[in-house]
Amino acid sequence: MFIMCLSKQVRIAVVGPPDSGKSTFISKAVKILTGRTVNPDALMKEVHYSDGKDIYGNDDTRTIKCAKIFCNYFGLEICFYDCPGHKEYIDQIKQGINAASLVIFISDYNRKEESERYFEFIKELLPKNKIFYKINSHYPVDNKNTSPNCYNFDTELGEDNFRSIIFDLIKEIRDNESIELIDVEAEAISLLKENIDSTKHNAIFFSGGKDSLVGLHLIKQAGLIDNFSVYVPCSGFDFPEVNHIINIYELLFKKKFFKFDNSLGLDYQRNTSYELMEAKALANEKLIKEKNIDLVSIQFRASDEGVRSKDHYIVQKENHTRFSPVFNFTEENIWRYIQKYTLPVCELYFKGYRSLGDSFVTEPCMPHFKTVEEIIKYIYEHPHTSERDGRKAQDNSVPFAMEHLRDKGFF
Repeated sequence: MFIMCLSKQVRIAVVGPPDSGKSTFISKAVKILTGRTVNPDALMKEVHYSDGKDIYGNDDTRTIKCAKIFCNYFGLEICFYDCPGHKEYIDQIKQGINAASLVIFISDYNRKEESERYFEFIKELLPKNKIFYKINSHYPVDNKNTSPNCYNFDTELGEDNFRSIIFDLIKEIRDNESIELIDVEAEAISLLKENIDSTKHNAIFFSGGKDSLVGLHLIKQAGLIDNFSVYVPCSGFDFPEVNHIINIYELLFKKKFFKFDNSLGLDYQRNTSYELMEAKALANEKLIKEKNIDLVSIQFRASDEGVRSKDHYIVQKENHTRFSPVFNFTEENIWRYIQKYTLPVCELYFKGYRSLGDSFVTEPCMPHFKTVEEIIKYIYEHPHTSERDGRKAQDNSVPFAMEHLRDKGFF
């Protein structure tokens, strides 16, 4: 079996002379990335404590010489290496710089000459092509910066700037294509080849949403499209734009898509959202039994919210197997895959819709976009928003609704 190995840590070395504001900067950065005010001490790992003496044998009153501080940002682990300020600890400073993808130098405006000397010292340690930014601390509010890659700590290093730095860093590290995407794509194709039995009745439930598009394309990439029937659940409350993209894929794949009614005659005027979803669950189960489907490919992900995230990529049910080739994809992976293969997508995604369901219970929750790249950038820079912000009317209709519905067969 293909084993996924992902490198999901971004290392940032924070350097500067003693008492220049490195810890304060890290505190601010953690707050920007996580949205929470957290004492960096609580996030410290691999702390190097002072033994009471510096390397020359002189008294050293500091408690901590240097430490690694970790936080999570949108599926990535960010490691801040809080490098020591004293030059005698050059080995630890070099260790932090060499391990990091990004080096941030904290320059104390109140000690310009000392900071400039220390800056020259740091430049000698920087490997060639290392990504580097300079941050001014204790900077007068009325002063403006003109240097490239240089921000004023209190006045210019805002949330958007810092997130933009991190986003650009990830793009550069991944050489404009997600290393992670390469891994999850290869894993998905491997799992498809391992688990699809061509002698059985395999089916994919195709909704026209972004996950569904990727799942169908992965089946084609694995050379298994002829081993699948394609079923399209229709409620009668589908967006016209969704129906349009489904028709486009039927033409592109030159394959018959079988549509079936999953509303069981219910509607949003007389019935609740929960009752509609319950009807869909029953309709799905009924179709699987009537068509003697052995394996159904449905697109749920480990990164999904709530009960969906508790599933495994392959789940054995009473009379069939559920399988999701996109299980280890994140939302960003899905969009990068769409970008990589220039897959047509429903136009509603460019009109503020982040997740698509029935028109009565789905609404826009993002700005309008012109490109897939803009969508990816927005998702990356807004980690505290939810993929299902536009589906709250459905998700919150009944407490623990999804838990009950999944047991009944809701996808």
